[in-house]
Amino acid sequence: MRETPPNRPGSCACWPLSCPPAEELYIDVTHGFRHLPMLALVAARYLARVVGVKVQELYYGAFEMTTPEGETPVLRLGGLLAMLDWVDALASYDKDGDYGAFSPLLAADGMEKGRADLLARAAYFERTNNPVKAREKLNSVFPSVEAHRGPLGELFGETLAKRISWFRAPMRNDWELTLADAYRERGDYLRAATFMYEAFVTGACNVRRVNPNEFRERDEARSSAREAQPAFRELENLRNAMAHGVRPRAGQEARTLDDESALRAALKSLRKDLFQP
Repeated sequence: MRETPPNRPGSCACWPLSCPPAEELYIDVTHGFRHLPMLALVAARYLARVVGVKVQELYYGAFEMTTPEGETPVLRLGGLLAMLDWVDALASYDKDGDYGAFSPLLAADGMEKGRADLLARAAYFERTNNPVKAREKLNSVFPSVEAHRGPLGELFGETLAKRISWFRAPMRNDWELTLADAYRERGDYLRAATFMYEAFVTGACNVRRVNPNEFRERDEARSSAREAQPAFRELENLRNAMAHGVRPRAGQEARTLDDESALRAALKSLRKDLFQP
């Protein structure tokens, strides 16, 4: 055979489920039934996620590929585990919007680490409600994401680029409203309400032709909008109730927050009222 699994100190030769956390594991499915590689892949994922074992490689001695000279190759299937890391990152992003999960994957796939770290920084700023800083980082790293040609990055790159393209909108209130829509669809209603609230305030600043990044001018625009727009006051009440974890004792807000479908519908209705084309 051309290659055999390494025998390193700390590698685990025991039955997989008895491996302690942080152990290294090499799995060889040679001489097994054809379904065993699939079972090994699932077992490797379970061990990595639940037990904390590091599955270093999967091996399969491919007897059917034996050469006329009698050499039988050993196939390394560990790349499938790396692909599943990307699938996990996509699922995580779809659930909570945190594209920072792609940063270490891009670095492992060949992107310069400093560039990949910009993606994690952008995700941090977005998730701390700072779209200006998030956009700044995305604007820097986006060309690298589009140009990346790593084995897995190229496979997933187009999907990733689409999911972080909100920063390309021309105005700050456009970025904030796009983020509000995305978080509402994910069921992250506090972030959805927060970004929609900020989008409306930014839009009010634009109407008044004041700097949306200057606190005093932004606060004046917010106060003016609150007086003029009942829907904005309703949005503010919903956002405050969710942010502080205090449910209103009575009224429309209390009924809305008692039911997820009612909250989702209310946010959609407020979006329509506050952002008429």
